[in-house]
Amino acid sequence: MCIRDSYNLTAKHEYSLKIYPNSAAFRCNGYRKIIMKDSARTTYLIKYPWAESKGFMFGLPSFSYYGDIVIKDKTNKIYAMLRLHAGKKSFAEAWFKKSDVRNDFFKGLITKNKALLKDSSKKVFYSKDMLSYIEGNWIDYVMIDGEKYWEIDKQLPLPVKDATNPLPSDSSFRDDLKAFIANDEVEAQKQKEIMEDIQRNDRKQREKYVKKK
Repeated sequence: MCIRDSYNLTAKHEYSLKIYPNSAAFRCNGYRKIIMKDSARTTYLIKYPWAESKGFMFGLPSFSYYGDIVIKDKTNKIYAMLRLHAGKKSFAEAWFKKSDVRNDFFKGLITKNKALLKDSSKKVFYSKDMLSYIEGNWIDYVMIDGEKYWEIDKQLPLPVKDATNPLPSDSSFRDDLKAFIANDEVEAQKQKEIMEDIQRNDRKQREKYVKKK
């Protein structure tokens, strides 16, 4: 949870993971929710893209985002989409020509036509239903219709506030973490192994149940 003078932000931390021989990608599932402290209680939902690390076994190590960031203004029925790694070529295209667009470049749009959020083609940025055009670099700036709205060295990071009454399953209650915070690394490792054994056993039981069905 993040509490500011003008808005509240809440989110959950559940991730999807893809692992390959030379890379791995992950994405936070679900939406971030921002509720403005205005009279209309304007509510925004934000869906994040995939993050990818490459170069585990060969090649230069790199980190980038790909996919779309989707932002929904539920109060006013306005939508925004940011396409990360906007210059990325398909596997076939990459054989003939390398992209001349940096990995951290993105482009996007603002619209009232919700259907455009599902359009993965390049034609979406020429739609007559596009209200505004967005472009930028996720490590530098964001521009909307040629005007700069965000710069990384001018906006402060969000302060994070822990939940007042977290659920018993909250990671802060993990025995290994509590031991680690207390500087007892031996006990932390022991508790970590106990937890992993429980998780492996749970997985076996789930697989056994699925096979019975």
